[in-house]
Amino acid sequence: MSDYRYQNAFGPFLLKPAEHELLRNGQSVPLFPKTFEILVVLVCALEVFRYF
Repeated sequence: MSDYRYQNAFGPFLLKPAEHELLRNGQSVPLFPKTFEILVVLVCALEVFRYF
C-alpha cells in the first residue's frame, strides 16, 4: 500500500495512515492491519467523490 502523508478527521475520529493509527477522541482504536487498510481505501475514495 502507498505511503499516505495526510490525516483525515471525521466525527470523533482522526485517521493517520502514515502512522497506521486511528484515534477516537485522542485514544487509539485497535484494528487488524487489513481492516485498517480497507478503512484507508474507503476514506480516500470518499475524499475523491467529495469533489464531484
